Amino acid sequence: ADQANAIYADFACNSPTLRLGFFSGALEEMAEALAYRAFRADGKLLSLDDMQGVSGLQFPLLLMEYLGGIMDLTGEVGRLAIRSAGQGRDGEENIKSCLTCVEAVYDGVSILPYLPGSLSKKIG
Repeated sequence: ADQANAIYADFACNSPTLRLGFFSGALEEMAEALAYRAFRADGKLLSLDDMQGVSGLQFPLLLMEYLGGIMDLTGEVGRLAIRSAGQGRDGEENIKSCLTCVEAVYDGVSILPYLPGSLSKKIG
């Protein structure tokens, strides 16, 4: 977060094209990591406000960065479910939790009237 804050202060805040380019992509990856950590630790999805709070960022995370991270989370959660399936019946609860997470993201995103940027490609 410290490096992101420095990059934002030095470059991205003065150039919207930088914010919406490489920097936004990096923040989306950070959002995915924060979401995965919360899912593994607490079994929950972070709201945008919660994610902003745990991120350590001193500038606002954009909605499209948050949504991109949450949508990418489904891939990580799907891989976790596959690994859990290797545990047989011992992994059953974890698999159910993963399915609930992916369904919640899909259901939440699918009711949005519009997805900003290139996010519509992620829900295919």
